Amino acid sequence: MTGSGPVSAVLAAVAVLLTGAPAQRGPAAPVPDEERRLVAALDAAPASLERYEALADYYRRQGEAFRADDVLRSALSLDPASRRIFEQRIALFMEPFRWRPLGAVADEWLTVDGNNVVPVLIAAGARLRRASSSRGDGTDAAARELDAALTIIDAARPANPDAALLLMARSSVLLARATVEPDAERRETLADQAQRSWRDADDLAALPDREMTELGASSAAVAAMGQVPPFGPPGARRVGGGIAEPRLITQVLPRQRRLSPGERRTPVRLELVVDPGGRVIQVHAVDSVDHFDTVLAESVARWQYEPPLVDGRPATVILDVIVSR
Repeated sequence: MTGSGPVSAVLAAVAVLLTGAPAQRGPAAPVPDEERRLVAALDAAPASLERYEALADYYRRQGEAFRADDVLRSALSLDPASRRIFEQRIALFMEPFRWRPLGAVADEWLTVDGNNVVPVLIAAGARLRRASSSRGDGTDAAARELDAALTIIDAARPANPDAALLLMARSSVLLARATVEPDAERRETLADQAQRSWRDADDLAALPDREMTELGASSAAVAAMGQVPPFGPPGARRVGGGIAEPRLITQVLPRQRRLSPGERRTPVRLELVVDPGGRVIQVHAVDSVDHFDTVLAESVARWQYEPPLVDGRPATVILDVIVSR
């Protein structure tokens, strides 16, 4: 870029923040006039939060969410705990829904505001998904992620004693943690703690809807990250390595939604838990929540597989599928 100030030095390269990816635009590529104007305006007034936001919005409109996030992250030098900026960063990764960068932004937010319910719930949700992705892989990675989620939630509870959403999230994490606990007695204790957290949340039954409203711009992200991945019963194993995916016998396709002019079908990546009899017992949207609805979930829940085998015996397995919606 053409500016000579410190801001231009930061914005001259694509962010290597959440992706670790190098810039895609070649050094000889012409800089669009609008981008040049916005960068020059920011160079002229580097203390203006609005000018950071204007440049970030330009990249957002170009479909360059990570470059937009780079700019907004730089804006935090003016106000490290700015809720306004963090909410804009969260919004960048909602369409399409990308839980990994959402979790990374939430982790950054927690470093400056660890009691804020929004980053707590999003960060805990990201750890639930990471735990789900390693569930049944023969390591303790899932347990470590879930323990980290509990630590984040419990750290914020004293400052938010009436936050039903925190109690609900805690219950979900505890239930997931119980499924990956090898010790039966400890598993029962975790399940009891989960039920107690849910009952405590139920005592505040009138609050969750109000809480979601109070979360403001990030409520959609909190709701999306609050969808609990399928952990299945204790002992469920993930397909892959030496565990073969069972053959699909019956596939019930969802009724196709009506497309607007120029719109294309959206691939929705789902994670399924299939029981030893080949029945789908849990369905979860992994990367896309935009077109994951009741029709899709009910259709996939009617799929039938051959009994999945682990070490030659019928077992519960976790697998991924993609369905267009």
